[in-house]
Amino acid sequence: MNKCGDLIIFKDRKKNKASRDLGKSDGIRLHNYRDYRDIDIATRIKNLWHRNNILPNPAEADLRLTQIVVAALDANEKVVAVNTVFEGQFPPNLEEKYRHACYYYRMFIDPTARRGHLMLRMLNAAFDVLERERNAHSPKSLILVAENRKFSRKAAAAGLARYGYLPIAIDPKGQLVFKRDFAPIPE
Repeated sequence: MNKCGDLIIFKDRKKNKASRDLGKSDGIRLHNYRDYRDIDIATRIKNLWHRNNILPNPAEADLRLTQIVVAALDANEKVVAVNTVFEGQFPPNLEEKYRHACYYYRMFIDPTARRGHLMLRMLNAAFDVLERERNAHSPKSLILVAENRKFSRKAAAAGLARYGYLPIAIDPKGQLVFKRDFAPIPE
């Protein structure tokens, strides 16, 4: 990672081939906001939410800023997507073996910037950032609740599975729940 917080994004985690930025063709780069908080980028994140009528309550927006992991910036340095995590426990309707502290993952992509690969790369980048900062008291996994029905399709679920996100349950709203465990911390 360089000084400005840009992440190294793994295209193929198994082969560990890395490239800077999110792909040279679309001009979007990822910024590691969790480790490199920046007032200017925070303002641009709030502008993203304002443009799209997301989080109109300023207090809620300020809280959500503390949960951001990765921000995606376009060629004009406008924030076009963010992902956040918050700590929680699995819902009680899941099997006992799955109940433990976890990070719940959320993201928002500006409608003008939506591309299939952006979601997956931001998800993997967030996972990498969170895994690097882990300690013995950190959550053990990342949970993605597929609120967007597209991710419940077989092809999308298979794509997520290639990166280790496995479907483990269906929540009370009928949404597919994916889980990816972090590597164990050596004792």
